[in-house]
Amino acid sequence: MLKLYGLQRALMALYRIEVEHDVDDFVRCLDDGDPEAARGEVVLVSQPANEGEGEGEGEAGVAVMLHPAVMASLAARGANDGGALPRFRAWCMALEGVSHFTMLAWNARHDRPVSQLDLELQAEVDKFAVSVLTECTRRAPSDAHMRSRRLREALFERVLFLDAGDTERGARYRVAHRLAWRYARSLERRYVREGRLPRMVEELRDFYRSSRATRWRMIAGG
Repeated sequence: MLKLYGLQRALMALYRIEVEHDVDDFVRCLDDGDPEAARGEVVLVSQPANEGEGEGEGEAGVAVMLHPAVMASLAARGANDGGALPRFRAWCMALEGVSHFTMLAWNARHDRPVSQLDLELQAEVDKFAVSVLTECTRRAPSDAHMRSRRLREALFERVLFLDAGDTERGARYRVAHRLAWRYARSLERRYVREGRLPRMVEELRDFYRSSRATRWRMIAGG
């Protein structure tokens, strides 16, 4: 199976965080028969064992579930050689799973609570941040801005939600998407267009460590 630790390492380097677990030890196959298969990526978290239940008590179990089509697309050499699943979409699914895993592990290490909305928002921001830094570093501001705009449009303006907006999951995804879109647009305007990517990285590190209330103020203030 294709290894995903490179994505985890990229996130740890971006945010200057340490996570002692390797995401590849937690990757599992998402079969076609699974009701979540259409999503391509799901992170499952089991509740910690109750006190007194023996070995493993107090530890949450995590599984990063990926459909084989995601891994096949990532392993393909060309941008469109992965079959029915475009490579960029597969990369987004894989990074989302790695983002969830990394944030869960880092927050657990620091005894910080994390909600599903926190995870979804951070994953959307991570996809924008990693793709922009990969494509735009060491480019002229005008070129970087053009590439950033194209990436932002691909991530946030050509999106299809699997869950209806009146469901809990569907509402959560839409809130996370809307907030991340607004924040990505702000980062692009303030940093990418001005050729200030190192300053953007500094803000992203602050964003990662902040409480939800502070994050939302950062988004609103941008």
